[in-house]
Amino acid sequence: MINIRSSEVQESLESLNKAVARLAEVADSTPEREGLNKALSLNENLSASARIEFEKLKLEHASFRQQVSLVIKSLDDTIGYLDAKILLIDKEP
Repeated sequence: MINIRSSEVQESLESLNKAVARLAEVADSTPEREGLNKALSLNENLSASARIEFEKLKLEHASFRQQVSLVIKSLDDTIGYLDAKILLIDKEP
């Protein structure tokens, strides 16, 4: 078991918990995905307003994917930082 002795490591764990909570929050806000799936199921005879809505939903989906990517990058950075801190703690006498 790892003994957390550093306030920096504790802060990083808190940051990691916040990032995980944010990822869950973003993953739960998926109405744009449902809308995109509905728009994709329409046939070739989409009306002009439906086509505009489809493009809007595609943009929202891209934004959602970008938000998830940023949260994952944040998690990856935090995990890398924690790994480095753990190595330093393990080397302490």
